[in-house]
Parts: sequence; C-alpha cells; structure tokens
Amino acid sequence: MANKKKSAAKLPPKYLDSPLRLLAVSVETLLEKAHRTVRSWRGAPRLPLTIVKHNAIGYPGGVFVQGRVMAARRIRRPQECDSGWVNLSRMIRYWLTDEEPYTQVEIRCGDQVQEVNSDEEGYFEATFATEALTEKIEWRLVYGHSDKWRNTGVITPPDQFRHIIVSDIDDTILISNAASLWKMIKTTLFGNVLTREVFDGTTDFYRKLTADGSPMFYVTSSPWNLRGFIRSIFDRNELPKGGFFMTDWGLDKEKWFTKSHRAHKIAAIEKILAWYPDRPIVLLGDSGQKDPEIYEIIAQRYPDRVELAMIRNVSIVKKRQLDVEAIASHSRTAGTPYYLCDTTADMEQHYTSLD
Repeated sequence: MANKKKSAAKLPPKYLDSPLRLLAVSVETLLEKAHRTVRSWRGAPRLPLTIVKHNAIGYPGGVFVQGRVMAARRIRRPQECDSGWVNLSRMIRYWLTDEEPYTQVEIRCGDQVQEVNSDEEGYFEATFATEALTEKIEWRLVYGHSDKWRNTGVITPPDQFRHIIVSDIDDTILISNAASLWKMIKTTLFGNVLTREVFDGTTDFYRKLTADGSPMFYVTSSPWNLRGFIRSIFDRNELPKGGFFMTDWGLDKEKWFTKSHRAHKIAAIEKILAWYPDRPIVLLGDSGQKDPEIYEIIAQRYPDRVELAMIRNVSIVKKRQLDVEAIASHSRTAGTPYYLCDTTADMEQHYTSLD
C-alpha cells in the first residue's frame, strides 16, 4: 500500500497561517525596537507614561475597570478650516500608539486594591466584587513610573432603570458612508471631530432612551486607538456617556489584524447582559455590516431579554435590504420586536410603541 501523504489543505486554517503570522509579528516587533533605538540615538525624549481609561463600569455586585498603559500623545486641537491632509496627519497620530507592555498598575476601589500587569499591547483590566455604590476609582503606575494616585469616574446606573441600551457607532450614530468605499475613506480619514456628523435626531433619541438612567453601551469593531476621537465627537454632540467595547487592531500571535466582528460583539453583549440579569436590552445597529445577523443570534439565545432591535438602513444594494428585512420579519414572528428603519424618527416611533 502506498504511503499516504498528509494534506495541508485538511489542517485547520489557524495552523496553516500561523508560521507566516508569527514571522510577521516578529518583523513588527523588530521594527518597533528599531524605532525606539533610533529615537534614543536622536535624543528624542519619550513622553511620560500614562493610563488611558477605557472603561470603569458599575453593576450590581461589582465594578469593571479597563484601560491601557502608553506614552502620552500630543494631538493638535482640530479646526473646522483644517485641510484634509492636516486631518489625515492627525488621524495617523490617533492610530499610532507607543504602548508600554508588562507594566504594573495598582487600582483602588473603595477599600480594595488590586495589582494587575498590562499585556504585550499595554492593555489591562480588573473586576472588583462590591455591593457598595461606587462613584470613582483610583489608579497609579508602579515600579517608579509614578506614585501619584489619580481618580476617574465610574459609570453606575441607578437602582431602578428600564433597560440596557447597546448601540453600534459607525453608520448607526456617526455618518460614515460605509456603503461607498471612497466616501467612507474621505469621511473617516480626512475629517475631524468638528466635521464628523451624527444622523439627524440621534442625540435627542439617545437621550430619551437613557433619560431614566438606563446604561448606554457603545459596542463597535473600531479600534481602541480611536476611543478618544469618538468620545470627543460624542461630547460635542451631547450624546449620553456610556461604556465602550472596542477592539485591538494589529498583529499578534492569535490574529492577523482584528478579531471577528461577530465574535467580538456577541461576547460584549453577553457580558453586558450578565451584569444586569434582570433587565431587558434594546439593540441598535445598521445594515452595513453584520449587526442584523448578530442581533438575530442574541434574540435567539436570549428571547426573554431582547425588548427591541432596530437596524438603520444604510444599504444601497436592494438584496441586502431584503435580507435584513427577512431577518427582522423572522425575528418578529419568533416574538422579538425587530425592525429595519430608514430614519431615526422611525426608530423613535417603534420605541415609543413599546409603551
């Protein structure tokens, strides 16, 4: 009998690309080291290390803290008259980070103190078990970087609120023109905080959703690097403050560029549902990517928790519109109020009909 050769095509995809991915990670690491070495030779000082806040969220029984250790960034304030190239230069600064891996962070929540280490990309997180109402936490870097405690606010909903709100960002809140590649590039890379626009009526509607203190969570596949940029746009438009679930973009041993859009969003929503187990959830997204399919999965897994799901129609392809409408119709038949909406006013009308 002839010897059978093992077929590489039958191996799981992660094994097929891992050697190349590991090589790419190694090259990226060497380039980062070279960049730091050149900067040192030139005598260019590194900006001080700082803790960048990602989340500090209170929920019944605990507080979730998340952030990143990195060198401070100097980014010039935007002007409405800035050219596209000036805006692009600023966006590149948002994207480029000088993170500090494996650095110890000390976090104090009430009378509890935890010491955690940042990972290879500078990220860290911690969870505190507490029944006390927590309005702020304190944190500091150790190992000589800083010995000064700094405090930051905790987003904690009141004891009584109606529901949890989960919303996508791009083309759900922010006009990103994802249906057209060139328009999307022009909008996202060549615009700034002052030129980016939200859909008409969005601020009033979102403030209505959270008027009773209902917690708001922004769940997006955009990278953490852009959190400050997005938060500035939200503040300018007076959108509700809330928790952020974003992604780490870049090469590492586990992924090529970013984790699965679907896996990221489902995991985030399930974490939020676990924090507030006795409250229903309202889901807001758009038809541009996979929000309709993701929300359908959530409705199937948690049929008694999804109070309402709404998808903003941003698709220019008729087939996609029909596919999303089919998902919405199927979900309504299964008992979940699920709608494809052309405008924010349509969303508000469906929300009001719940009363």
